[in-house]
Parts: sequence; structure tokens; C-alpha cells
Amino acid sequence: MSPADFVTLLNGASGMLSIYFTLNGRHEIAVICILAAILFDFLDGKVARATKKVTPLGHDLDSLADAVSFGVAPAALLMALSGSTLAAVSGIVFALCGILRLARFNVAPVKGGYEGVPIPIPSIFIAIYYFANLPTEYLPYLYLMFAILMISSIKIKKAI
Repeated sequence: MSPADFVTLLNGASGMLSIYFTLNGRHEIAVICILAAILFDFLDGKVARATKKVTPLGHDLDSLADAVSFGVAPAALLMALSGSTLAAVSGIVFALCGILRLARFNVAPVKGGYEGVPIPIPSIFIAIYYFANLPTEYLPYLYLMFAILMISSIKIKKAI
């Protein structure tokens, strides 16, 4: 296992901790764990390039960790915060669209960018929404909007 793979696993662990804290009603800590996962997701690529250990295993491991941290963990948070049927459906659609987006990225990468919004981006907006104390009844719609954007054909240039 490379150092980058270890950082990727920290991403996945942060996502799992987010789910744990969501299940225990500690929503603020759950959101902080998702933000930690974003940091680890950013760092794993940097570490892989710095150590010259970019591997297919690391690439797939990154997608699996992202599915947990930026697909399942935010969906669980939505379901816990809202508790409505709409929230459950929105959370499931969000997580599945995120997984679909990751799979599409793995089999059909776009040179110099992305097709569809990368899966960590919605988590940043969800965290901002949460910490701004905005009404939870609008969250299912925000998640559905991001679900559509993740699987859209919008082309986004790579910033970093």
C-alpha cells in the first residue's frame, strides 16, 4: 500500500465516521467529517504525484472512498436531518447519481477536466448550507439538483 492509498483510506474513514455521527445525532461532527474527507481527497492525489506512485489501484480506491464520503455519508445526513419520504428518495437518488458519476469518470475520463460536477463539490455546498442554518425542508431539492448536475454532460475544466 502506497502513502497515497493510506491518505485515500483516511478519506473513506472520514466518510464512515460521518455516517456513524449521523446515526448518533451528532450532525455537526458528521458534516466536519465530510469536510475532512474533502481534505484527504485533495491530498491523496498530491501525495501520489509527489511520490510518483499513481496506480490503477489508487484510482479505483479513490472512487470507492469518494462513493462513501461524498455519496452515502451526505445521503445519510439528509435522511437524518429531514426524515421525510422526499428526503429518503432524494438521498438515494443523490448517492446513486454520485456512484454513476464516479463509474463514468473511471471508464470515460475527460482529458483536462470532468463531465458532470465532481462528487466532492456538492458536499462543500451541503456543508455551507448546514453551517448557515438554512431550512432543512429545502435540502432534498438541493440534493436532487446536485444529483442531476453530477450526471449531466456539463464539461468542467480541471482547476488544480
